[in-house]
Amino acid sequence: MSGHFSTADKACFALVISLSCGRVVADDMDIRQLADKVIAARSAITSYELRLSKKLRANNKGEWHRYSRVQVWFDGDKQRVDSVLEDSTANAEMIGRREVTCRNCERNGYILHFVSNMTAVHFNPTNRPAAGESNLGDYRVLGYVKKDGGGLRTGKLDDHIFSTTYKDYGIKRETVDGTDYLHITCAVVKTGIPQHIWVRPDQGYNIVRIESSGVVPDTKQPWRTETRSQLVRDPTSGVWFPKRWTYVYELGGVKEHDDEMDVEYARFNHSIPPSVFTLAGINPPEGVPIDYPELKRGEGSPLWKAGQVDKTETSHDIMKQFLAQAPPPPTPVTPQSTARWWYAAVAALFGGCGIWLIVVRIRKARSGA
Repeated sequence: MSGHFSTADKACFALVISLSCGRVVADDMDIRQLADKVIAARSAITSYELRLSKKLRANNKGEWHRYSRVQVWFDGDKQRVDSVLEDSTANAEMIGRREVTCRNCERNGYILHFVSNMTAVHFNPTNRPAAGESNLGDYRVLGYVKKDGGGLRTGKLDDHIFSTTYKDYGIKRETVDGTDYLHITCAVVKTGIPQHIWVRPDQGYNIVRIESSGVVPDTKQPWRTETRSQLVRDPTSGVWFPKRWTYVYELGGVKEHDDEMDVEYARFNHSIPPSVFTLAGINPPEGVPIDYPELKRGEGSPLWKAGQVDKTETSHDIMKQFLAQAPPPPTPVTPQSTARWWYAAVAALFGGCGIWLIVVRIRKARSGA
């Protein structure tokens, strides 16, 4: 994940547009010129710190399904996402859980990850799928993608706005309630599903709305998705960025799923202290093992104590102490005692049967008399 969009990326992007979409003009602006402006609106961001609140509501229910607070730091090839689950109707036992994912923190080429109710801080190579990797996402593309999931993780604007996935681009100018927009229309190449994108020139050529719609092939139910961003301008950097972001999915005219994200704090293009991307800045739970990638198989992991890594005690030492304090196992039943109980049971059974036979004979003798 680079800290900016290179000139080569922009040139490639413009080439893709010109080859796949043709030249579509709105007055004096074509799609290639607009592409450069839209990308420039966010590629100007080289670092950021964000504090967010995220809500998710699904299954057409009135209450929020999940609510969390998230803090994000981004600077070049480093990123840290620190979240706390505030509320959840599906997993009440997970409320208060903290999860941290940090790219190139402490070890370049690795993703640091831990969850407060788990057993260790893990380091996973960035070149293969790893736990917690889905938490990472370049928030510079917030509002430029339909949802905040996979789109954010790629960190590529042109993959989601204008690419060979879409065709038949057009631009027209619109004025709604006194506000001017550039309304971009296009369609998905494989399905022909229409896409609508609205850009505000007066807000740095940022995308403020994305809408698409279609029909479910099997049920023929109409569906619609809409993403909206309410932008504010950061007075220090001049960056326009979403203050509020929403996503809605409707099926058959009924809202099935919606997400909300409020940006409570944002700071752009400033120096982020290096300590943010260290274990000391993250401050894992006291006593948790730190599973460094260079540890050999069978080697104990050092522990996090008093704000630093303590190598005088390892996870193996903790396990030995736990086993030493564990209560002794119950005394096993010996074969000899088992045999004695078996003989006693058999004797009682035969004794009972003998008494029963004697009683039966006595009753028969009396009845015959």
